[in-house]
Amino acid sequence: MNEVMTAEEEFFAALIKSNREAEIFLLSGIKLKARVLRETEFCILLQMNAARVIHENTSLVYKSAIASVVPSALGEQARRGSKVMRETEENTA
Repeated sequence: MNEVMTAEEEFFAALIKSNREAEIFLLSGIKLKARVLRETEFCILLQMNAARVIHENTSLVYKSAIASVVPSALGEQARRGSKVMRETEENTA
C-alpha cells in the first residue's frame, strides 16, 4: 500500500519525534505549551507540564480548534529576532 503523508502529518510526526515543546494557539485565543504525544486525523494528544502544576497532565485537543502550532525553538528564535531588530532600530535612531 502506497501511503502519501500530508504536510500536516509530516509536521506532527517530526514534532513528536523531536519531543520538543510547542506553543499551540487555539481559535478561542488560548495558548497551550505542551509536547505532542500522538496525532490522529481529527485530534492531537498533548502532555502539558506547567510550572503551577505539580504533576503532568494530558489533554486531547481537536484539530478543528487549533489556529496554529509553533515549535518552541522556532518561537524562541522569532522572539529573539524581533528583540534584535528593535535594538538595532533604537541604536540607529
